[in-house]
Amino acid sequence: MRALALVTLAAMTAACAAPKTPASESAPAAAAHAGCESTSVDAPVGPSATVAPIAATATASAAESTLPPPALVVGEASANPAVAPTVAILAPARGAHVEADAKVTLDVRGWPTAEGAAHVHLILDNQPYKPIYDTGAPVPLRDLNGGKELAAGPHVLVAFASRANHESVKMPSALAVTSFVVGSEPASFAAPSSFLVYSRPKGTYVGPQANHVLVDFQLVGTTLTEGKQAVALEVRSDTLREPLRARTARFGAPFYLENLRSGSYTLELSLLDGAGNVVDGPWNKTTRTIVIDRNKKP
Repeated sequence: MRALALVTLAAMTAACAAPKTPASESAPAAAAHAGCESTSVDAPVGPSATVAPIAATATASAAESTLPPPALVVGEASANPAVAPTVAILAPARGAHVEADAKVTLDVRGWPTAEGAAHVHLILDNQPYKPIYDTGAPVPLRDLNGGKELAAGPHVLVAFASRANHESVKMPSALAVTSFVVGSEPASFAAPSSFLVYSRPKGTYVGPQANHVLVDFQLVGTTLTEGKQAVALEVRSDTLREPLRARTARFGAPFYLENLRSGSYTLELSLLDGAGNVVDGPWNKTTRTIVIDRNKKP
């Protein structure tokens, strides 16, 4: 594996001057932050944070050419909430056989949720998450599958508490996993016991949102240890002269993409072993594409 370009980061910039919304903040106040990806981290960047600045190509607009170089950095995790949230998946139950039109039922405690504020990320089979703001309302499985009916056979569902800026809470009780089967046919399968979960980013980022894009992930049944396991991120785009690359062996620390130019970006997030190889498993190497449009207002 190619060596990762790592340079000590002295400071991180945020596109929004307002601080992140704590879990206890009221919904109206939190809504002011909801459209802003550029939320600053709660702690200063430590000496182990890394940055890989890359100059943009000559195709960038005149306005974008005045921006600092794009960069990929490893930040600091936000402080854990004083009261640990508890997230559980009541249905489908582990190992249950359900119909394709079944619904997901959550039990979330110690994590008040509201539109535009704290919420829960619900992920089916490593697809893009659905934000759940009303955790008391059942969620149809098809809503987690692009509106399509689930195929017969085994499936894996993950749920975890998320802050208003979509940074997940890295506490054991804040994450739940279940595996189930659609259909009545017997299905013998082993749900993964440990794996990487890609959370953010997804979709399109406009205007100042492109200044500070959160790249967040969760881990199930494992942790990161220097020399044993790490999470690596590679970002590719026609707007970059070469890919941005970084890695972290500190679970809880998210990545941030800084000062992106307008264009399409492909992110590849991987869980690596001590030799730098991707750990076996269908969730452990995920590729997603996001779009940056600086000419559009939030």
